[in-house]
Amino acid sequence: DFRKMQELSAAGLAKLLLVDFHKMQARKEPLKCTYEFDMEEKDWRDGLCQFVRHPVQFCMAVFVKWSVFTFEIMCTPGFGKTVLPAFYAVVGKESLWFIAFLMVLLAGSFQSYWSLPIPENLPRENSSHISKSFFKIFKMDILGEVDVAGLEGVDDEVNIKITKNGTTFNGEINSGPESQLYHDAILTLVVVLVTMVAILVMNVAIGVVGEAYFFYSSNPNQIFCSYRSTWITKLLLRRHFWSKCCPSRSCLDCSDDGGTTAEDRAGN
Repeated sequence: DFRKMQELSAAGLAKLLLVDFHKMQARKEPLKCTYEFDMEEKDWRDGLCQFVRHPVQFCMAVFVKWSVFTFEIMCTPGFGKTVLPAFYAVVGKESLWFIAFLMVLLAGSFQSYWSLPIPENLPRENSSHISKSFFKIFKMDILGEVDVAGLEGVDDEVNIKITKNGTTFNGEINSGPESQLYHDAILTLVVVLVTMVAILVMNVAIGVVGEAYFFYSSNPNQIFCSYRSTWITKLLLRRHFWSKCCPSRSCLDCSDDGGTTAEDRAGN
């Protein structure tokens, strides 16, 4: 529910700002909102504002705010009647079931690749080996981006030859040695996954979403009115709030078709 997400993001931002306010009251120096600090220091968080100390919370709050704003502008006829059919096509029942099927294929592809004893994918300090392995398969399955050397964990070799006088040099970049243990398995995964998932399944997914969009776009007025009815109460309360904050006659004072303002109706 995006309304609950908006409330959580607002609560998170309020908490960050209130903590900063109390710290500024207790400190003589203002808090620094800069990213020029050394994380290896023991007390590197001291003196930094909450947006720098908790960047993930701030990032998610900004993302949720923009997401809610996107959903609100679809209450306008221009965006609503055009974008809503595509939105419902993506989040429709048929599309969600097919996305779930695609996620199952992606999970199986990842586990198959992760089972290979590739040194680059093994756990080590200060390295997220699972996420690196997953995004390699994600790019190959979803985007169709193939990097056999990267999947195999082979780095390029740079050979540089310096002349005797030391003024010039010649160099070349060659691919690293292939693994005799799992090179054939990597090639098999690439051929099967690119053919089955990146080409066939992804094109079928496009067809499923396209068919759903054709269905929803046949009646955009009903979809638009039904969607706007879920947001209209919140938008009217917001307009009422700003009209109380700005009682003077401005763009916030909306009138009906007959030209009667809110003040005239209240007087009547």
